Formats: sequence, structure tokens, C-alpha cells
Amino acid sequence: MVEEQKEQWFYVITPNQNKGWVQSEYVIVMAPDHWQIEYGTGLYRVSIDGTQQKITEDAYDFLVVGNWIYYIYDDSDNIYKIRTDGSERMKLTDSDNYDRRWLSHIHNDWLIYTEEENFERTIYMIRSDGTERRILLVLNNSLPYEFVGDELYYVGYDNGNGIYKINMFSLQSEKISAEPSEDVSIAITAVVDGWIYFNTLGNRYHWRCYKVRTDGTSQTMIIDDFLSHNIVVLDGWIYYVNSNDNDRIYKIRTDGTEITKITEHTDVRDYEVIGDWIYYINHQGSCVHKIRTDGREHVNLTDGKTKGFSIVDGWIYYSNWFDGRKVYKISTDGTQDTKLNDDQSEIRAVQDGWIYYSKYQ
Repeated sequence: MVEEQKEQWFYVITPNQNKGWVQSEYVIVMAPDHWQIEYGTGLYRVSIDGTQQKITEDAYDFLVVGNWIYYIYDDSDNIYKIRTDGSERMKLTDSDNYDRRWLSHIHNDWLIYTEEENFERTIYMIRSDGTERRILLVLNNSLPYEFVGDELYYVGYDNGNGIYKINMFSLQSEKISAEPSEDVSIAITAVVDGWIYFNTLGNRYHWRCYKVRTDGTSQTMIIDDFLSHNIVVLDGWIYYVNSNDNDRIYKIRTDGTEITKITEHTDVRDYEVIGDWIYYINHQGSCVHKIRTDGREHVNLTDGKTKGFSIVDGWIYYSNWFDGRKVYKISTDGTQDTKLNDDQSEIRAVQDGWIYYSKYQ
């Protein structure tokens, strides 16, 4: 979600919110798991030829922008930044009272991050040099929100349950859309090309998918009985994992027409749409597969059990469980399968350019 380098960077993150990035030249990993052992051993970067460099001690929840790494220091939970070569470490915040803190992204030289205390989330923005810290928004729910440029889209209750947006700099907020009257809860799934896509949960756990323009007009129900997850909106299509059909991948046009089943494999966990291909892992075999977006030409790309992957410049990076969870890369055509490290590693998921990755001792 860092729009300044979305095409260049991918993130590495563990299920407990440790995260880093994969670039075309470097894989940046966290070792070991902050929450699973008492003391961490720091932040590393590993070149694609396997050369490893230690950057700093005891870091978790980090992101990389250009030549800088922004991270939370394990011992104090303060935010720091440091050069990608390990030089020029700088403290940006002082510790306050909160249960949890995590980073979001950089926008126009502002670092966006969130603190949680007693189930209340406060979204902050601070200059990348640590000055001008200010509160952007306080949320009393755990629902997802989306940044697009200067605007933050979120579900709020200030003037009735619905979708709101707030400008990061003027702090002016406005209600965009009310929740459909027959439904009882709402969650934003994507903001793409001037449209907000959101799901509602009605009585008796009945899900629906809607869209509305970012100016609040043209609210439309796309599909009824929409129990799904892992939604991707791309080129006029909504791709999703259909929980009503054993977690197979489906697609539907954004106007609600042409519902299409893509995969016969069930229990799909991770997938990524690139061009005319969908790359995915399912729970049954846990190999990396690819298939055309119209459901043709299914191909198995890996033989070993895999727990997550990311695609960068024609290469798939994945954790090979048949070889001690070591990280491998393989070309998207299925050739040049290459081991990158000797550590026990696990890539958890890929979503919006993020790689979810754990490393074990």
C-alpha cells in the first residue's frame, strides 16, 4: 500500500505483524520471530544470490521506502528509521501507553502508523524526520480501511453506520454511503478507479457485495449471497475465493454479470493475478499452480509443499517445505528452480504486494 514504489517493492510479514520487503535485488527478512521467542536477533537483507547482511538489532513491523527502512524497535516499541545498508539510525517517536503499534505506509514524506489501546485504534501521521506528529483519526472498530492518495476511507458511526472519508491534511471528513437498511454491518474490501467495493453482513449471516462511487453516488449491489474472501478488483473484474463453493477461485464483472468459476482446485489459500494468469496455492497439495484467468491451461509449477509465495519480475519466491522450509525462487514458466537460503522459513501469504513470512530457528 505504499503507492510511491508499488511496482518495485513487495513486503514480508509474519502472522504476528512482523514484516519486511522483497525488492528485485534483495529479500529483506526478519529473524527470528519477535513473538515466538524472548529476544530477536535483528533485521537482515539477503540478496537473490544468497548473500546475507545484518542491518539492525531487534526490529519488527518494518517497511522500506527508497534507501530507508522504517521499523519498530523490539525493546521499546519506538519507531526508528535506518539506511538499507545499516547506517544513519534515527529515532522518530517516544514510547506512549498503548497495547499495540504498527506501521502503514509513507505518503508525501509522511509516515502513517496506528496505535491500539483498549480496542480503540488511533491513526497517526508524522514527518519522516520525526517532526509534526499529529492524530489523523480515532476508530472504535477493528474494520479494515483504505488509503488512496490524500484520502482515508473507513467505516464510521459518527452520523449513522456507513462509509466515510477524511482528508489527511485538511482533516475534513464526510459520509459517503449509508449502510443498506436491511443489513447490519459493513466492511470495505477495495477502493479502485473511483469506486469503493464493500461487503455487508445482514440478518442470518447473509453477505452481499456492493459498490459505490467515491463521491457517494451510484451505489449498486453487485452480488447477493456473497460469502467470499481474498478479493482482487482488476480490469473490470472482481476475483475472489468463493466460500460457498469450497474456496474455489471465481470472478465476476464489476457490473455483476458473468460469474465464472476459474479453478477446480478447492481450499485455495493464496493467489495473485498477473496479466492473463492467476498463480495460487491450495490447501490440498500446497504446490504453486498457475491457470489462465478464463480457467484454461492449468500448470503445476512446483513439486514441493509451499506455504506462500510472491512474484517479482518473472520470478516466484516461495518457501519449500520439502527442503526444510528454505526459500526458493522459480521462473513463472516453471524453470530454474533455485534455493536462496538455508534457514527454516515460511511465507504465509501474498496480498496487495505483501509477502507474509516467518523464520524459525
